[in-house]
Parts: sequence; C-alpha cells; structure tokens
Amino acid sequence: TAFGSRAADTGGTETFGKKRKVILVPPFENLSKAKSMVIYEVATGSDPNNPKRQFRVDRYSEAPRAILEDILQSIEGVSVVERTRLDGILLESEFGRLSGLVDPEKAVKLGKMLGANAIIMGSILDVASERKTFSGYGIKTVTVTVRCSVRVRVMDIESGKLTLSKIARGSVSYASSNFGGVGDSDVAYSVIESALESLRDDAEFKIAVATGKQSGTSGLTAVEIDFTPTPENSDIEIDGIYVGGSPLKKMLPAGKPVKIRVAKSGFKAWETTITPEK
Repeated sequence: TAFGSRAADTGGTETFGKKRKVILVPPFENLSKAKSMVIYEVATGSDPNNPKRQFRVDRYSEAPRAILEDILQSIEGVSVVERTRLDGILLESEFGRLSGLVDPEKAVKLGKMLGANAIIMGSILDVASERKTFSGYGIKTVTVTVRCSVRVRVMDIESGKLTLSKIARGSVSYASSNFGGVGDSDVAYSVIESALESLRDDAEFKIAVATGKQSGTSGLTAVEIDFTPTPENSDIEIDGIYVGGSPLKKMLPAGKPVKIRVAKSGFKAWETTITPEK
C-alpha cells in the first residue's frame, strides 16, 4: 500500500489516521405516482454458466442512485459501496428486491455487512405537473412545469442515528404549440435529477456525509430566511432550484452568496443575490 494509507477492515481506507467515509446507497423508495418499469440485470456471481439475473424494477427507484453516487464521489474523503455487491445481497437475502430500503434496522445491518460506515436512503415523495395555456395570434402554447420532492436521509452506521433528513426539490419546464415545440420524453427522470442535483452544493448535506455530524455541530452556522413577498403564493428559486411557494422559511448557510428569484404569473420576476449572516 502507499505510504500513509492502509486497507481498513471494513473495506474502506484510512489516510494518516483519518478513516475514509464509505457510503451505501440502496435503491430509492418511490412514493410518487410516476412509475417506469424496466428490466434490470444483476451479476450474482453464484453461477458461472448464468452470471446474471434479470428483474423487472421501477426505474425511478433504481436510476437516481447513479446521480447520488456521482455527487457523493465529488466529496473529498468519501467513497461509495460497489453497487453489484449491494444488489447481490438485496436479491439473495431478506432485505428486499431492489424496491427501496426504508427500515433503519435493516439498513444498519446491511451497511455493516458491506463495510459501510454511513448509508443514504432516498424517497421520491411527489412528482406533480402544472399546465399553463396561452392563446393568441392564432397560436396556442402549453407550458408544463413539473416539480419533484425527494427526501434524503443520512444515517451513521455505528450509532444507527440519522445525521440529516431533508427534502430536496427540483423543477423542469417544457413547452409546445400547434406549430411544434420542445418536450421531454422522460420529464419525470429529469425533475428527479434536478432535485438531487440541488444537493451537490448543499453545505449541510456535505457536512453530514463527510463528517457524520449535523451542521450545527460541525462549526457551520445557518440562518433562517423568511420569504414573504407580495403577492403571496409566489414561486421561490434558490440558485436556480425551485424550493416552494411563499410564504416560505428556509435555512441557508451563513456567509455563502445565493441567488434568489421570485416569480408569479402575471408579474415581472424579481432576482437578487444575498449573503446570509448570523
């Protein structure tokens, strides 16, 4: 092994005495009405003549894992449990069949088996769309805005305690008219991706993953911002991500500039950049 590092018993690594975070990402729980059943192949390795098994699974339980794993691998000091190892155990044991692992006790047990010291469980709470129609000058245009909410829970394997539970939100829009237009053949996947991508620059999420601590115990302060624009029921976006309608309260990291956009149909959108201070 390289100087200053050695293989850990849990399957992770330690660098200069600091234990590397090994994260387990099981299939997501899909509580929304959006479903997309696909054939999923898993290499079990148990039969050399038939090394793969096929299962029919919900794509929206399986596909978001790749997005989240990519985000996790961009965090320094973090690695992800190999998916084939996890799926093989899920399929050959009592844990479930790629349908979302939501039982905390089973999650802890599975994490220990695979040498992880943290697990991230995702639940797709809702995928909803809103249609707005405009007619004029012989043209009819339909704009569809699709929004998604995904709950992400970060659990410490050793203690079995949640270090973070938060809801990530995303939105995408597409339009069409009687003269043609642009659409998204899989807008549900795109909006799920949009919600998860909001975690990429989320300081609270990164701290919970990398340190196993909540933001309040790791030196990072947060500020509650109260969004109460006039008129009410305005759409609030933070750094290009839809976070909800007003009135709205949101915790934002202190000292980090964020772009705010407030919009409502029939009104001119308002944009600014703020730096929350404690």
